[in-house]
Amino acid sequence: SDKHSKTDYERVLEIYNSLSPEQKLFVAPRGRFIDSPSLIYRHLAPGNTGFVEMYKFHPNKDKAFITLAVRPDKQGKGIGKHLIQKAIEEAKLREDINSIIYKVDNGNTSSLKLGAGVGKLKNKTTDSTEYAIDTETQYKVSPEKKDLIRRIIEAYKDKYDTDLSYMKF
Repeated sequence: SDKHSKTDYERVLEIYNSLSPEQKLFVAPRGRFIDSPSLIYRHLAPGNTGFVEMYKFHPNKDKAFITLAVRPDKQGKGIGKHLIQKAIEEAKLREDINSIIYKVDNGNTSSLKLGAGVGKLKNKTTDSTEYAIDTETQYKVSPEKKDLIRRIIEAYKDKYDTDLSYMKF
């Protein structure tokens, strides 16, 4: 095999390079696929069949953007759905993200279906469709439930010799 172990970025680049020119533009709208400093999350599908990346361009905004790609010969096997779920799970864990924006090419019917399955239509042009995936109301614990959990922990903390400080609320 390789003389050196490939970095995740090199693996992602291999998948990116397997795409058609049109697909590449949706992964990298400016035509350059770089290891961006705005990248906050990356997940590679098993066997290096696809990837999802999440970017946060404005630290003070609660919005993240995702891009995903699946090797052409592996498309239509549920890999994209797996990848988008991974990104949603990651966003659920982050206080600084309450919605994910997923922009897809109108010619890519499987991506349109994927976006419609997980998000709400945000914006549609002749070329693309943007979906907003709400990760706050759907997945995060409500303030009322956080308060209830806090009170339960408080009430039982002396009874059980367990450190529950890792539960951040």
